[in-house]
Amino acid sequence: MNRRIFLLSTALLCTMTALASGTNEVDISVDFTQEQGEMRPIWSWFGYDEPNYTYMKDGKQLLTEISQLGTAPVYIRAHNLLTTGHGEAAYKWGSTNAYTEDKKDRPVYDWTIVDSIFDTYVARGLHPLVEIGFMPEALSTHPKPYRHFWKPGDPYSDIYTGWAYPANDYDKWRELIYQWAKHCQERYGEREVSQWWWEVWNEPNYYLQGTFEDYCHIYDYAVDGLKKALPNARVGGPHTTDPSDPGAADYLRRFLQHCESGTNYANGGKGVPIDYIGFHAKGLPRFKNGVVTMDIGRQLRNAAAGFRIVSASEKYRHLPVVIGEFDPEGCAACSDDFNPQNAYRNGTLYSSTVAMTYARLYELARQYNVDLIGAVTWAFEFEGQKWFGGFRDLFTNGVDKPVLNVYRMFGKMGGKLVKVESSSAEPVDSVIRHSVRKQAEVNALASKQGDQAAILLWNYHDRNITDVAPARVNISIKGLYNGDVTIEEYRIDSSHSNAYSVWKQMGSTQDPSAEQIAQLKKAGMLQMAGTPRQAKVEDGKLQIGLSIERQGVVLYVIKGNTPSLSFEHNQPIGTPQGYKPGRVTLVRDKQVAKWNGKDGNWWDEGNIDQERLDRMYEQSILALTDDKSAKKAWRHLFEDHNQKTTGKKTGYKKGEGIAIKINLNNTFGTNDRDNEIDQSPQATRSLLRQLVNVAGVPQQDIIIYDASRGFRPRAIPDRIYKPLHEEFPQVRWMSLSGSEGVEPANRIEGAISFTSPDVRLGTSLPKAVVEAKYIINAALLKGHEITGFTACAKNHFGSIEFPHMQHNSPTVNQRSGRYGDYSALVDLMGAKNLGRKTMLCIVDGIYGMQTNVGAPRADRDSWNEVFDGGWSACCLMSQDPVAIESVCLDLLFAEFGRELGFSGAPAFLKGSSLHCDNFLIEAARGTNAYLGDYRPDGQPTGSLGVFEHWNNAREMHYERIELKRIEVK
Repeated sequence: MNRRIFLLSTALLCTMTALASGTNEVDISVDFTQEQGEMRPIWSWFGYDEPNYTYMKDGKQLLTEISQLGTAPVYIRAHNLLTTGHGEAAYKWGSTNAYTEDKKDRPVYDWTIVDSIFDTYVARGLHPLVEIGFMPEALSTHPKPYRHFWKPGDPYSDIYTGWAYPANDYDKWRELIYQWAKHCQERYGEREVSQWWWEVWNEPNYYLQGTFEDYCHIYDYAVDGLKKALPNARVGGPHTTDPSDPGAADYLRRFLQHCESGTNYANGGKGVPIDYIGFHAKGLPRFKNGVVTMDIGRQLRNAAAGFRIVSASEKYRHLPVVIGEFDPEGCAACSDDFNPQNAYRNGTLYSSTVAMTYARLYELARQYNVDLIGAVTWAFEFEGQKWFGGFRDLFTNGVDKPVLNVYRMFGKMGGKLVKVESSSAEPVDSVIRHSVRKQAEVNALASKQGDQAAILLWNYHDRNITDVAPARVNISIKGLYNGDVTIEEYRIDSSHSNAYSVWKQMGSTQDPSAEQIAQLKKAGMLQMAGTPRQAKVEDGKLQIGLSIERQGVVLYVIKGNTPSLSFEHNQPIGTPQGYKPGRVTLVRDKQVAKWNGKDGNWWDEGNIDQERLDRMYEQSILALTDDKSAKKAWRHLFEDHNQKTTGKKTGYKKGEGIAIKINLNNTFGTNDRDNEIDQSPQATRSLLRQLVNVAGVPQQDIIIYDASRGFRPRAIPDRIYKPLHEEFPQVRWMSLSGSEGVEPANRIEGAISFTSPDVRLGTSLPKAVVEAKYIINAALLKGHEITGFTACAKNHFGSIEFPHMQHNSPTVNQRSGRYGDYSALVDLMGAKNLGRKTMLCIVDGIYGMQTNVGAPRADRDSWNEVFDGGWSACCLMSQDPVAIESVCLDLLFAEFGRELGFSGAPAFLKGSSLHCDNFLIEAARGTNAYLGDYRPDGQPTGSLGVFEHWNNAREMHYERIELKRIEVK
């Protein structure tokens, strides 16, 4: 299959501008076949000192605009969430009065103001990076003076008052954090709060008037309280600043050592939980001879220094990293009235700085192999200040500054980053040492996602001298798909997306009229240069010529037709597995699915015919072995599995554990009763009746689980647990955190490993899974909006840790990759504690779906191509994990085609099934072209099963897979 995105003609010329004589020429090449990792939305994190601006008029407006930058989740970090006071907003100050004490020194909690802050976020779909700080007055060791009254021009040291000191009672401090976290979950719900990140304090190497040990006390007790209320809360630190400074670097290293092996001051144990590592990276602009000169080299140098410390930690090198503040300098409230070096903030120097530094930050994260998930822009708004007052903000009196449009540009990018080379760009190590003081950097960042490509360009120099000729740029692009395309061009420069330049043309008025304000608001939005252009493309190459002003930023968005997806009948690959090698059973009873698509839930007892489903499971087991007795069939299945794994042909023996992995991808609480697709109580009941009543497995030897964390921990819902517990009271249940009657997933580290060092899916498994002798993998028949489809292999994302944001990892999501790429799913299929233990794969297709989220829809999920209309109403079973997934994919793709996986969510484009069968090819071969044998536990897997695509949906003919179909009349 052609691996290129789409193809543009070599003659296309985009916005050629008359160029002054002597203009430097720059050559940039973009190769869309050379991926350089995922373009994570590290840019979609913002923060500010003054939390009370959040719910004010301009604060709400700006947060609304931030929520609309793109489709990526946005995180907001604010200081002073626990500071004592009545909500006064001032420079570098804020307060919530969350904690006070009565006359008897008893705690008084008041969440009114902090709720107003978080309510504003949540209502807009924003998520907090919750900063636990600062110290309430009643808990401060030096409470007087408490409130500071700093303003621009005052000595910075004036801000360090009572809020900046350690606690006088750490038990009360811990209880405060426990009560706060508990309140947040009660108010916003487990699903929302599970998406938050937490931190303790801010820049303790500066903002804490205490020792390193004082900070460890603050951290340990806060985390102890937080985890008591929210066991799965993701918390980190220390959020020290500028780790290129030896003292700051030492602080960060000591903190990681404390977390690993130091004494936990809260409970006396060894070590402290840490779920991510946070530090800050700042630049240092100068002002000389009337010109601002930036130092982005220093900013990147601090980022690199932090990355080096993280990557050097054997224990923590794989933890996510958040740069909690990533800015050109260190004081957002220090206006250019008193700090002329900050005069970069209103115009295009700020926007071009952001474009360049974030692009280089992606490069540094790859260089140091760190898991960078966010870099916070510490800029918001200052309510009621003068127009373009020189603060580091995104917004002035309701008007966007040019810099906000860079984030809008980032929001139009995503997917995979690709290789870019420029004749006017130094290596990142050189930029770190020298910044950009000689020739300007004219460079680009490029990404591809589905049928869309994007190229972001900038013309940056540290010195803010813009009276120079524009750069003339020639972009050579290769690795694109044929087809018709649309090209959009967006600009930030002196005449595009720049309210500041328009305001200066108005005479820099501080009293604009309503008409002028409307004009400024329009000028402040991201503007397209001209109109979208159409092109018919061929030959795989594109030449774009353009000019770009000094400190200008340009974005090209190139939209094409997703290549038609098809899976051709192929020669079989791999070795068939199972008692009947390569056999897959497909049993369909149209009467088993009775839901009318409107009333009640699809999983209600009356909407799945339990008696018919029980018969379907029995017929499936019999068809796997050709036995006349289901009991005998189960014996043959166990014997075949044990012969393969132990060399002994033995059946099941009492005391041998069986772990059943069910799929609860859309269940986030025990009281979940929504209609989204998940494991049904009926299918689980049919399986248990077979195991207990037919195969003779004692109930106590069975554990049913889904222990997924992901971005939201899953739970065993009462709608499944209670009725099945009543029928099978001794069967055990397990989820990540546990609940009434459900065990928590105590994990064993090092229980799984991966062939590729790039995999970041965690190495732990639930203890009960490791101890089980057998696994039954009970998946669902459904597409997936990211990976095309999901069945048994990806079902084990509920067994591994599955860290946040790993769905889009190129080792999992291969939509933008190529055939022959390594897939982590193969390691799951071959791991000794997962795939190698799996004695049976089951796929519940009662309500087979186009996608993995939402409820079954009669209009969309009616099976007309494969079956004779109506719900899919089937189940599949096999002992060959590759063969059953191959059949599932053929069924799904034949029914849904290019729409497979598409949920309608704007973040996920159509075409997710591109290359989605690559992992099956890899699993069938057992080898990777680049890494050699798959070795999930150090031992080669060999072929894990047989892969092929059928000839057509009508005949469903395979060469080596034996598809045994049973249609119940």
